[in-house]
Amino acid sequence: MPPHALRLGGTSLRSSTNPRGAMWDGAYVAVGNCGAGVIDRMGATGHIAHTVSLKAGDAVEQLWIGGSTLIGPNAERPGTVGFRLYPGGGAPYKTLKGFHYPFGAAISR
Repeated sequence: MPPHALRLGGTSLRSSTNPRGAMWDGAYVAVGNCGAGVIDRMGATGHIAHTVSLKAGDAVEQLWIGGSTLIGPNAERPGTVGFRLYPGGGAPYKTLKGFHYPFGAAISR
């Protein structure tokens, strides 16, 4: 059974059909929804506080968030890694190409 969440102020549960990758962004748990091209920012009670839309990001499986940057490998666009503003989302401001099915991102300092 897929996880369900309640949008803040909502009265019905919404299903996340293909959740992938989760990361604490400093205020919320950001959960990718592969196939939908969105990231749900979820509060401690499971409510969706904000949904980040990813243009050309429908196959982002795992993600990395640091400050105002979201890195989302997009396995099916053919092998790209997009850098987007976070939590704004939208289209990538920078794209790395030439990967074979990238599905995860990790940054080490």
